[in-house]
Amino acid sequence: KHLGDGARTINIGSIMADRIPGPGASVYGITKRAVASFTRGLARDLGTQGYRNNVQPGPIDTDANPDGGDFAESLKLVTTQGRYGHTTDVASLVSFLAGPESGYITGANLNVDGGFHCLTSHAAHLGGEEIRSAADALMPGGRMVSIMYPPASRI
Repeated sequence: KHLGDGARTINIGSIMADRIPGPGASVYGITKRAVASFTRGLARDLGTQGYRNNVQPGPIDTDANPDGGDFAESLKLVTTQGRYGHTTDVASLVSFLAGPESGYITGANLNVDGGFHCLTSHAAHLGGEEIRSAADALMPGGRMVSIMYPPASRI
């Protein structure tokens, strides 16, 4: 009713919806899985009224989770690229999803995680404190962000 035809809803969740690198992150993971499920439900329920997608960042260099922070080295170990991503990596995907080029993508949970989803089990060689530190670093603030765009808008 409020969104025009072709409107986009882009949720920002977390890769922790799919992979938990260690103990102490189950509640956070559950909340991010809820975002992923909500996104798919909206896509199904609203059908042709627009596009609903969820972007799931992994370790991204931000003020809350800096590349040189206390947990950075542990998190780099659980990505295939061995590094943090940049906010522009996430913004580029969001921009694409907000535009007309993504006109057949809906109900998707898209990872921007440097391969974090591939290597989480690889973290088994880390000590318990290192894994806990990595999990803590991925949950700064524990917030979900939803961004809604009218169909013609671009970031």
